Order: sequence, then C-alpha cells, then structure tokens
Amino acid sequence: MEIADLIDRLKGNYALSAIGLALTVNENAEDLMCQAGVSVKDSIRVSRSKGYDKYELPIAPYVQGPETAHAQQKAMVQSWLELSILHVGHQLAANSYFDRAPVLKFFRHIRNGVAHGNRMNVLPVKKKGKEQKWTDVVWRTFVIKLYMDAAAIGGVLRGGDALMLLDDVADHLRSLKWVDGKKGKKGQWVATP
Repeated sequence: MEIADLIDRLKGNYALSAIGLALTVNENAEDLMCQAGVSVKDSIRVSRSKGYDKYELPIAPYVQGPETAHAQQKAMVQSWLELSILHVGHQLAANSYFDRAPVLKFFRHIRNGVAHGNRMNVLPVKKKGKEQKWTDVVWRTFVIKLYMDAAAIGGVLRGGDALMLLDDVADHLRSLKWVDGKKGKKGQWVATP
C-alpha cells in the first residue's frame, strides 16, 4: 500500500534529519562537514520557478547560531515528525481513512491536534444543537478522552510513541484488502490477518 511505503520513507527522512542535526551541532561540525566536502561558508541552493535564480540558504547561521541550543534542536526534529503526521493524515483523509479502524481513528485525532498548533482540545460535537455521545479513542495504552487539553506530540505522545503509531498505521494499511460489494452494495476495505 502506497501510504504505508510513504510512512517508511518519512521515518527514514526523520532519522536522517536527526543524524544530520546531531552532526551539525557537534563541536567539530566544521571538520565533519569538510570531510563530507561541505564548507560552513557554503549555501544550500534550492531551485525556484523558471526564470528565477536559485534560492540560497546560508549554512553558517544555523550551524554557528543560537539555533544550536538543545531545545531548538529538539524542536527542529519534532517539526519533521509533525510534518510527517500531517502528510500521512492528508493521504489517509483522501481515502476516507479506509476502514476507520481504531488505530486510524486515534491517528486522525493526533493529526488534528498537530494541525491545530499541536494542541489536543477535545470538545463535544453538536448536531442540531444536541451534544453527540462521545466514545474514548484508544490505541495501545493511550486514550483520548472528551475535554482532553494537551499537546499532541510531547504531551499525549512522545516522539517514539508517534513513530510507533506510524508503524502501526503502516502495518494496518498493509493488512487491508478491498472487497467488492454484493447485490448492489458498495465495496469496502477489510483488514486481513
């Protein structure tokens, strides 16, 4: 399944970002970069639309500046994780979250929290002025409850938990099989053992 493969690629990018960040903030960063053929005086050149010069992002301010503080390093790596969750969530939404299994429901809530400033603020849903019944959303030992107010990543889940959630989503997606409907009924996604 393509989305499961996407999750694997995003996790690889997360790992490479964490490794790269650790190398750039090392006290020997300039020597390490020179060994790789990169100078701190270089810029990263990024393509732009036709007719425009490349965008140049200088390396030095990000290797030598205040961005190397521990809290900032953690925030940079977490941003990759959050972007991965948003990207996977978009792909799942485009497929109506397939069979809406509990792991996918939990993921959808985490994705929504990340999309709203990384805040889980679970409020009752009202239809026609009447509050709808809430059912706690569970994945492994984690529970999303009504009126929960917490950070999605760094609160409800730590980074490793979020990566495990992505693994479980990928495993679930790989277990899905499309079953055609019978007698005019719509087909559906079904998890297979």
